[in-house]
Amino acid sequence: MLAISIVIALVSLVCWIIVIVKAFSSSIVMGILSLICPLFAFIWGWMHKEEVGPTVMLVWTIAFVANIGARVALAH
Repeated sequence: MLAISIVIALVSLVCWIIVIVKAFSSSIVMGILSLICPLFAFIWGWMHKEEVGPTVMLVWTIAFVANIGARVALAH
């Protein structure tokens, strides 16, 4: 289960990096905020899903939820 959690976290990290790159191409301030605060990047990504790519945001959301489920499963 730990290996699955690591893979899910890596998928989430890749999606976050993609959103950061898109945010920097939109504005320096948005890029810096996305780099500092992943929650801001997540919200910004959904607000600009056509620019980022709806698939990226959908995968990031699924990875986020799956990561929470994996952490709960590992805790018990």
